[in-house]
Amino acid sequence: MNDGSGEQSPPENRPHSESPARALLCEIGVGTSGVVTEVTGEPEDTSRLKAMGICQGRLVRLVRSGDPLIVQVLGTRVGLSSRLARNVFVRDPGESAEVPQ
Repeated sequence: MNDGSGEQSPPENRPHSESPARALLCEIGVGTSGVVTEVTGEPEDTSRLKAMGICQGRLVRLVRSGDPLIVQVLGTRVGLSSRLARNVFVRDPGESAEVPQ
């Protein structure tokens, strides 16, 4: 995926075309909630995110954008570097989690 800068996004950060509409956590609007659909990255990063409560199926809300960005998860506000936030994919809470066949 090309972000317009001429650089290609790493394959592990590309949305899968067969998945329901989703976005990176760092790309949603402030005040927007989303359900985590996938957490990618190095094992240390995914473990850190999971320890903060950010894991597949969890509802999160973006409180503040920037670096660090602030998300609310399980009633707690958590600061995330933009690097970590680029590993988290979310979908609209109203959309079905099922993948069309």
